[in-house]
Amino acid sequence: MLPVVYNRWLIAYIFIFSPSFSDNIESNVFSIASDTQGAVEELSTASEYQRKAGRRAACLMVILVVVVAIVLLAVRVFETLAIGC
Repeated sequence: MLPVVYNRWLIAYIFIFSPSFSDNIESNVFSIASDTQGAVEELSTASEYQRKAGRRAACLMVILVVVVAIVLLAVRVFETLAIGC
């Protein structure tokens, strides 16, 4: 590991004698800020889609339970009628 004094000197040297390198760093920082904002928006959209998908799954489960209950009730009624004949 390099001493802290050397690291500070190296960073100062880079910024003084290589402005294109410092501009590149600045550009990357702005790019990261923009990408982070886009990620926040995508996460918000994904969260909403996931919530809607959960609602749909719950509704489909209720419908499935009702259909199965009706089928089972119909089978039981037909069995009772068949035995009574």
